[in-house]
Amino acid sequence: MKYLEQGFFGGVLLLLATAATCAALIAMLRPVLERYALARPNARSAHQKPTAQGGGIAVVGTTLLLSLIVFVAEPSFGRPALQEFTPVMVAAVLLALVGMVDDIRILGTMPRLVLQFVAVATVIAALPDEARIVPLIP
Repeated sequence: MKYLEQGFFGGVLLLLATAATCAALIAMLRPVLERYALARPNARSAHQKPTAQGGGIAVVGTTLLLSLIVFVAEPSFGRPALQEFTPVMVAAVLLALVGMVDDIRILGTMPRLVLQFVAVATVIAALPDEARIVPLIP
């Protein structure tokens, strides 16, 4: 029970650290995002005035950074777990970059679809056999 309590509180602390780091990064990036990634309202927009976009890069960056810190700081995970998690991190970075580029300059539908497909295929290919619904299909 004591281990579960420590794990719970460690998880809560990690969540709070992630949220605080995210908020700080978004606050620091906001002037840059307002200058280069400003969404202008149009007929399909949910906002009425120009709004900065691209804050997802702070969320993805912080989550990946703190995930790496946990992998390094917690010896029970070990190197194999980090190697298994690497394709997920690469896919997350690819998706974040696609979103960031699309926020700054419009990407066409096909390039976005292809890059998103590559990211998802990377994660699916990295799944262990026991996590697959149909073992013959990666």
